[in-house]
Amino acid sequence: MKRIILLNESFPNEFKSVNIELELEYEKINYIENQIINSVNNYNSKLNVEHIEYLDISKQFPSFKTGKSNGLLIEEFTINPKNKDTYLRNGCYIYSIENDLDKKYICRKILMYLFISNTSEKSRTSFISQTIFPTLLDYAEDYLDSPSYSLANHKFCFINIVNKKITSQMILRHIVSLYLSGMDYIEVFDNNSFIKNNLPKNLKQFFNNYYSDYNSNYNLDADIYENDFCKIDFYNKVFIWKTNTMISKLIIKNNGKMDFKGSEEKFYWMELLPISIFAYKQGYRIDFSEYSDFIEKYKEFFSEESKKFLRCNTLLKYIEKYFT
Repeated sequence: MKRIILLNESFPNEFKSVNIELELEYEKINYIENQIINSVNNYNSKLNVEHIEYLDISKQFPSFKTGKSNGLLIEEFTINPKNKDTYLRNGCYIYSIENDLDKKYICRKILMYLFISNTSEKSRTSFISQTIFPTLLDYAEDYLDSPSYSLANHKFCFINIVNKKITSQMILRHIVSLYLSGMDYIEVFDNNSFIKNNLPKNLKQFFNNYYSDYNSNYNLDADIYENDFCKIDFYNKVFIWKTNTMISKLIIKNNGKMDFKGSEEKFYWMELLPISIFAYKQGYRIDFSEYSDFIEKYKEFFSEESKKFLRCNTLLKYIEKYFT
């Protein structure tokens, strides 16, 4: 049995821009690969990943959501050919190896969905949001009808390959919110951007630690904090989604229909979805009525082909399933 990381074919070149100096530059890709494998195995020694492969993953796993920065952790093992159809029905990939003596059937099974960070953290707003979105919601769309309340049928893991300690409060906020929501996080170069034992224990600590406007926007008497994205009543344990900021980022396109400017919808999803999942786990009621009203009110102004709005609707369906 082998554990293998599968990445898109573009990734070897991406690794060349990692900020690290080696005596022989052509060894960089091999060095980065080994660092990724070691960091994953250090995170969970039971995984015992052996190597990385680069390929068009969707050819083996048609349900894989192809993006610039994602991949898979898979398990590979020999199976009895009698069980081939069962494995195929469960989303596995089967191939065979034949020689003069026998024919072996090899099964590849998905263990985890992976996201690989950019090699630099220069763009604070997009470092996390454009890595995980819209892929995360594309998986959610596939599993809306499943009995599980998770986003997909396997766990997600974010692998940070920036060779630098991250100090940006925005990026740290996004990383920590993902981790608190249940996504695994691995730092390849072990720069200790945050210490997992020192993570916020509750929602108030999270906002106090990672929002620079917390002190100015927190009402001590009412025990309420409010920013552009949400309003939180800590005393009554209510987390309210706001939409004014998202609405302000709408533009009119050449076809006369509305859409979001740039990647603004991804930034909105990033600020609200992960930390709302954590809040829900902490016993908060998630009030997304304003977001639901936005979908209903504005749907006629978007093109039916707007993928951004379709994904906004997918998000609504998911939070209706998860939070109600």
